[in-house]
Amino acid sequence: MKRNILATAIAGMTTLSGSWAATAAEVEFHGDMDNRFQAYTNQRDWFAGGNSGGGTLKDDEPTESFGEVKYRFWAKATSDDKKVTGVFATEIGGIRYGEGSGGDYSGDGVNIETRWAYVDFLVPNTLDQRVSLGLQPVSVNRHVWTETATAAVWKGSLGSGFDYQLLWGRGDSSNESGVDSEQDEGWDGADNFAINLNKRYSPNLSAGLFYLYQMNDQLLRE
Repeated sequence: MKRNILATAIAGMTTLSGSWAATAAEVEFHGDMDNRFQAYTNQRDWFAGGNSGGGTLKDDEPTESFGEVKYRFWAKATSDDKKVTGVFATEIGGIRYGEGSGGDYSGDGVNIETRWAYVDFLVPNTLDQRVSLGLQPVSVNRHVWTETATAAVWKGSLGSGFDYQLLWGRGDSSNESGVDSEQDEGWDGADNFAINLNKRYSPNLSAGLFYLYQMNDQLLRE
């Protein structure tokens, strides 16, 4: 029964997000085209995504020179009344010059990834309550958990300087092809539930509390 109620609520929000007939829209295109190089170094795995893990300093690797490509492009479309925004982003890389899929001759590898794909909309009959659905950047606390994940996020204001955020995000469905166990409580894989409450005292000063619950013994990571 609980599953049906939650599914109905999410389906209802999705339907509402498409209920506005915008007469015009503002479309923005952005890009970040990054080429980086290191010469005569034995720290070829310093960048994340290296063969033995990024960010590790080693003394026994062979000395060499290399270049790396990492491109990101994204489009943002916003209705003229600012009630609905859609974002779609792609990413290429990191591709090493002359290496692997996409970096060697002809560049025939499949390297385009989906970075973001989400819609953000104003809840009907409200002034400052918004919902975001899809693959998006999410943050509970920058020192505890910041990630890109498929998520449903509700943000708004309670008045008197108080803001809040409700979040459900799913990092993966590790047992989607298996049988639910009692420990799963009906939820598959890496589910994340969070509540944030912040108080703004001035433009430069705020304080807040948050609660984060993660399923399946996930590691907290930034």
